[in-house]
Formats: sequence, C-alpha cells, structure tokens
Amino acid sequence: MYWLPVQHPVVNTLNVEMNIEKAAVCTFNVYSISGQLMSSQQLNVNNGESLIRINTNALAQGTYILRIENNVNQTLQKLFVK
Repeated sequence: MYWLPVQHPVVNTLNVEMNIEKAAVCTFNVYSISGQLMSSQQLNVNNGESLIRINTNALAQGTYILRIENNVNQTLQKLFVK
C-alpha cells in the first residue's frame, strides 16, 4: 500500500491518492499532535488507484497526524490544516 497527500496544507478536504494490491477495509484516523483521536473513518478501498477524500472542516488550524491502516499495513503522515 502506498499513499500520497495530494495537497499540503489541507484546506477543508484532504485528498489522498492510494494504490493497494488487494481491496481492503482501510481505517483513516486523524490525531492531534498530543495523540487525541479527532476523527475516524472506515472505508472500503478497491484495489489499484483510488482517491480518498477526508473532510477536515471540524479541525482547527494546526498540525495533525493521519494514520491509515488495513489488515496488512499501517502508515503515518503529519498534516498541516489551514
């Protein structure tokens, strides 16, 4: 699994390009820099390339951590919300 944030800093919606070998349920968790869970979504992601949109309107301006995981992989990325 690999993914790339499409824009940085994030304004209103985070667009994430993903490419996974096998369709899977993926969990998208956004944490504050202090570790508090701010939002969580579970989505069915098809194999191949996908564009995932995560609404960030409820997040205050600041730095967050995005954690994406499925039953095989996990990845973390720092986000800057404007």
